[in-house]
Amino acid sequence: MQSQKMHLSGDGLIDNLFTVLWMRDPLSDVAPSIRIPNTVVYKHQQIAFWYFTSTDGTVKKKGTAKLNNETIYHEFCRKASASGIVAYYLSCEPATSGGRGSTV
Repeated sequence: MQSQKMHLSGDGLIDNLFTVLWMRDPLSDVAPSIRIPNTVVYKHQQIAFWYFTSTDGTVKKKGTAKLNNETIYHEFCRKASASGIVAYYLSCEPATSGGRGSTV
């Protein structure tokens, strides 16, 4: 099997990083053990992926049936912190000077 190069540049948000964390090593068939927060990736204003850390400590993806606003809202609000903040949104927009800028 020929390996694919995963580019970690583009619009400034490294969504391919989550794909790399989700993938299993082709030689050992082992996935990295790493904890990440629930991460929803949007592409072209549509939900593309939802990554999370499973109970075994590896990164998993939610199935397409769960990639909808209602399910995401309920899951994120289920364990709200005392502050009430359940998520934050990152995006990149053109800066007024013609470069790239980020909005949080």
